[in-house]
Amino acid sequence: MSDWRNYCSIDEGQRPAAREAWRKGWTCRMRRGPDIPSRETIQQMVARPELESVWLQGYGAAHRRETSPSSRR
Repeated sequence: MSDWRNYCSIDEGQRPAAREAWRKGWTCRMRRGPDIPSRETIQQMVARPELESVWLQGYGAAHRRETSPSSRR
């Protein structure tokens, strides 16, 4: 599995909760595959509603990484 830190642009010192939400989105995509979970599942994974979009950003970054031509095995 690729290291999410190489892809996340959120600074840990400035926005640790957002960075954690991003990481959870990345990890979810890498473990579960391309089927996006329900909104309820996403809400359970993030600490605050405003972090749902950040979670989706992490999920999207992992999805792009996994579906890019350079990642094909």
